[in-house]
Amino acid sequence: MYSDTKMYSDTKMDGDVDAERLAANFDHLDEKLGDEVLNQVYRRLLAGCPVAKTAAHDGFALVTRYADVVEVEKDCTRFSSAQGVIHPPHPGRDPSIPIEFDGPAHIAYRKLFMEVLSAPRVRGIVPYLRDLTERVLDAFAEGTDDDFVQKVAVQIPVRAVGRLLGFGEAANEQLQAFAATVLEHAGTPAMLEAMRELDALASTHLSQRRARPRDDYLTTLVQTDFGGRPLTEDELRNIVRSFVFAGFETTARSIASLVHHLVTHPELQARMRSDPASIEGIVEEGLRLFPPVHTMFRTVTAPTTLHDTSLAEGSGWCCSTPPPTAIPSSSRTPRRSGRIGRTPGST
Repeated sequence: MYSDTKMYSDTKMDGDVDAERLAANFDHLDEKLGDEVLNQVYRRLLAGCPVAKTAAHDGFALVTRYADVVEVEKDCTRFSSAQGVIHPPHPGRDPSIPIEFDGPAHIAYRKLFMEVLSAPRVRGIVPYLRDLTERVLDAFAEGTDDDFVQKVAVQIPVRAVGRLLGFGEAANEQLQAFAATVLEHAGTPAMLEAMRELDALASTHLSQRRARPRDDYLTTLVQTDFGGRPLTEDELRNIVRSFVFAGFETTARSIASLVHHLVTHPELQARMRSDPASIEGIVEEGLRLFPPVHTMFRTVTAPTTLHDTSLAEGSGWCCSTPPPTAIPSSSRTPRRSGRIGRTPGST
């Protein structure tokens, strides 16, 4: 879309101590990784070894080329999600459905999510989303609180997820509180407590659907035949937790990042006002340049080679950087080795 007018201006690579340090020993949790430093680090990584190594967090490797990222993410036999996709892991957290399962278990669980994300269901809430967006933006423009993230970027996806699942408007305040805690206290005891509160909310609604079924996704879940059995209570809460977390958190960050960039680049605002057709690709371009997820880890399950780099079993972690009866027991029996995740920017 912006082939002749870059949305993100190039930053100088020379003389940046933090970028140099992080490119040599990458740490995805380093507080210095602001937008400019992060993009400089990515440039250095892409210009160097295709599979870089770091000593951070007990060591892992970084996959920096697009083709290698695709290879890693399509091969769950060598590169498993079953030991978790977050590193270091959050203590006390159950494996997330479906993302932290491999093979048949992942496929079976993923189908449950696709039910609510089908084209007919999404089209069905488009009028609600348009009305919601207008109401949220009008309230923000007329209000005195200038916190765009909490008042707009979080509000829209949280309410949309609540609508898709079937929670209804009454649960929006609780979902909003959960969203705020996750955004501000990720990986802390406060976030775990917020997840327990979300579990309690989910259990209440799931119990209501068993007693009084409705035409919504929560009812579909409690009535699902999952490989000849119903979903357990733990599975149901896990699915709701994953849906709410993944559904709002990444979307909220994407909205906030894109709007922040537009606010700080008035020339792009002027271009879109003078050429409304250029707005059409703004979301996709924003996701490409400001992805909400910068790491997704995998575990190497056996000695292997990736882009001429040996990854030995037990060698540490490998991160890729771009851009029950129905569950076989083997799908949750990981074999320790390296870890792989991904951050955007690969070519």
